[in-house]
Amino acid sequence: MQVKLFILLAALASLAACKKDTPPATPADTAKKPGSFLVNWEYNGSTWVRSGYLMLDLDHASNKDKSYMVFDLEPAGGTKFKFVLKKGPLPIDSLATNWPASVRSVAFGYGNDMTVNAAMRLQAQTPTKPYTFRYDSIHKFSTAIYLYNYLNNPLYAGTMAGKNPQGRASGWGPDAAGNASPRDIIYYFRESAFSDVIGPGRGGIVLTDLVNGVNTASTLWKEVDAVLTFFESAIYHHLYFDFDNWRYFVTYDWCPASYGAPCTKGGVQVAEWRNMNDLMTWPAGWGK
Repeated sequence: MQVKLFILLAALASLAACKKDTPPATPADTAKKPGSFLVNWEYNGSTWVRSGYLMLDLDHASNKDKSYMVFDLEPAGGTKFKFVLKKGPLPIDSLATNWPASVRSVAFGYGNDMTVNAAMRLQAQTPTKPYTFRYDSIHKFSTAIYLYNYLNNPLYAGTMAGKNPQGRASGWGPDAAGNASPRDIIYYFRESAFSDVIGPGRGGIVLTDLVNGVNTASTLWKEVDAVLTFFESAIYHHLYFDFDNWRYFVTYDWCPASYGAPCTKGGVQVAEWRNMNDLMTWPAGWGK
């Protein structure tokens, strides 16, 4: 009996030692990863100027766990890019005095004026951080009637009317004559669809029709969570991010950003997934 008791106590001691040596798992709600990218604007005392991008980590029930970073995007050769950290990570209350706790993702926009989803918008009422936001239905903003149409009017949004987008990006594409024309794309990655808001009748188009020559199937478009656009030498570069699998890929617009230019292949378009760890040395607690 004493031998059995000794063996049991030894086993329990060994188990306790293993648990002590094993670091506790990070609670799911405090794990840090990007969820939204926005263009960052700073007020210089007289006007708003663009200053890099905002990376928002919002998918937490409590505001105390939400945070953000400010970064620049730089080319790193070929289809590679680098994030250059400028500020952060910082708590969300240093961005906004009244961030709604229920807002756990943002579709697109700017750091001082963002569209949360098809129904809600946040707009800074103060010029400097931390902002005090007005948050309301987008159609109640006096300048939002076109945005409201693009997201909710079937004439513009097609089958995507009322559905929540996950990104927006500018670029260029061929017009009816095959010449370069501006594009303003709202992405619905969950639906593998997009809307081109240059006019009515351009909503709910399948994403596989957006970019010629990209071997990214409809099912893979649904893995994308966010898009970031970089403009250089008359060509738009679009970075598409899959945060759950910690990867991204890059496409180049076929059309150079010049009215009437022939819409030939303006750059090599690729759909090669890359590890997001290559983008930067992520702060502690971020990444995968």
